[in-house]
Amino acid sequence: TRLGGNGAEPLSPASRAEVMAYRAEVIARAKALAPVVAEIRAAGASSLWEIAAGLNARGIATAEGKSWSAMQVKRVLARNA
Repeated sequence: TRLGGNGAEPLSPASRAEVMAYRAEVIARAKALAPVVAEIRAAGASSLWEIAAGLNARGIATAEGKSWSAMQVKRVLARNA
């Protein structure tokens, strides 16, 4: 029995490539949303909830097709920082 580690196998090169492609998509989507978020902020939204409400009011769904939450907005802002 081998002790230590977390039991996870190292990622294969193919899996690693998939992860990198997914991250690139996430960053690209965050950058595409930056002008919209800036517009919502310029309209007076200051909290994460207000920005989420602004995105929802404009009919912009998350990547999963759902409505925005404050945490999702926070992650988008962090990716654009």
